[in-house]
Amino acid sequence: MSTLTAAAPGRRDGAALAQLVGEALAHAQGHADTKDTAEIKAITDAMVRLLIGAPLHSDGKLPVVSLATEAGQRRNKLTHTHTGLSDLFYALVKARTPVPDALPDSAQARAAKQQQDLEGR
Repeated sequence: MSTLTAAAPGRRDGAALAQLVGEALAHAQGHADTKDTAEIKAITDAMVRLLIGAPLHSDGKLPVVSLATEAGQRRNKLTHTHTGLSDLFYALVKARTPVPDALPDSAQARAAKQQQDLEGR
């Protein structure tokens, strides 16, 4: 019986989180259908590869279709069977996308002035 070990992932450490979740799910599924366990392992391994930018079997983009291709699974495995993994993948992708900082007031004022100047021509 293996123990699950992983450091607590930070906000941007989606690959570590995906790996941890995959290990936990595979461990929990150990007594269940081995086909499901293999699918979970393939999907979470694919998540890790996509999130670190090292795809082996797909275009490296981040929609669920690329995840399925990277995992060697049909898309419906993620949209119908392992929906939690699909939700996790989307959450990890969203968490790694930086949120743009709001423009300071001076920059907004400058942009508004430039827009007015352009409209006045």
